[in-house]
Amino acid sequence: MVSLRGNNNNVVAARAEGEGGGRERLIAVAIDRDKPSRYALKWAIENVVSSSNQTLKLVHVKSRPSTSLLPFPAWSEETQPDAQTAELFLPFRCYCLRRHVQSEVVVLEDSDVAKALVEYVSRHAVDTLLLGTASRNSFSRLFKGTDIPNTILKYTPDYCNVYVVGKGKAVSVRSATRPVPNLVTIEEMAQLDTLNHSSGTYDELSTCENDFSRPNSGRLSTDSSFLSFYEDLGLGRMSDSSVSLHFEDDEMSLQSSTFQSALAHESAMQDGEGSMSQSPCLAEAVEEEMLRTKLELKRTIDLYHAACKEAIRAKQTVRDCHKYQNELEKKLQEARSSEQAALAAMEKEREKCKMAAKAQRLTGEEVGKRLDAEKKAYKEVEYWSLFHIMVVLIFFYVYFIYLN
Repeated sequence: MVSLRGNNNNVVAARAEGEGGGRERLIAVAIDRDKPSRYALKWAIENVVSSSNQTLKLVHVKSRPSTSLLPFPAWSEETQPDAQTAELFLPFRCYCLRRHVQSEVVVLEDSDVAKALVEYVSRHAVDTLLLGTASRNSFSRLFKGTDIPNTILKYTPDYCNVYVVGKGKAVSVRSATRPVPNLVTIEEMAQLDTLNHSSGTYDELSTCENDFSRPNSGRLSTDSSFLSFYEDLGLGRMSDSSVSLHFEDDEMSLQSSTFQSALAHESAMQDGEGSMSQSPCLAEAVEEEMLRTKLELKRTIDLYHAACKEAIRAKQTVRDCHKYQNELEKKLQEARSSEQAALAAMEKEREKCKMAAKAQRLTGEEVGKRLDAEKKAYKEVEYWSLFHIMVVLIFFYVYFIYLN
């Protein structure tokens, strides 16, 4: 058994050498319990597999109930199939061994078979996909709700050759229109997804930080305690008193630093009052600058208060979520306790049923013994009755003979 999840990087990297790099073709055959799957495998080995060194992927999709409430993705790959799935693969692998063709087992799990196969082709850049189908007359009846072959023919990437095989021949063929593109390894794609997710998460924080820290425009910048407050808020480890105290400290530090800068600016203006009185234009410019500074200060404080209110709302939301989670855990614990009690009661009832069955069996044995004893006694009584009758008859016979 080859672990697919553990070898994803090697397989994709070996097939990512480029269009002219002599990469190994990846051929996959959809496997199920029906005869068309065997026809598809036989046709693939006879017509598609070029050498015995080429590995053939045997892909099977295990269906599971579709639900939108599951937190995990709808498509997954199993590294080790269970006993039932291994039994399903056994005749196909034996046939590959008889034909001297290497094979690997791939088990997918999805509520939609066609979607799982198409996603597998897209993820692993499969060159050729083969699947079996029933006859044309029974095909529409068999897949009345879901036309799997046509869906795969329609949505499979255009670099994949698709063969639909029925009764030893290709019923439908869709050839590839372009070569398989170069792919990065699965680990690199996962790192890119993680990097994109991280950058998307911190863009919001950087935007908020830029709004509150713009030294070039003359705005006041917040201190590190404000950002640390948000970090502690996200982790949910702050108490209500520490939150309110933190807000008061930040507000006081912001206002004190703002007023200190305003007082310093005003004292500088008072020092140069003699020179500015000689220039009315300069006085008006200073007054406009002070008005603009006051408006900027007011706007900054308003933004700060809005951010504090938003943080309080977020904290309340987190608290409500924790409360709801605790309630759910309590209900789950109660349900488990009820289930255990029900199982215990069921076990007691089972023991009672066993005892009753045993008592009934013993009673039946006793009744059987009594019936046997009664039959035996009845036979003995009947025997002695016949014996007495015979004795009486002999007695009367002898008596009448002597009389005569």
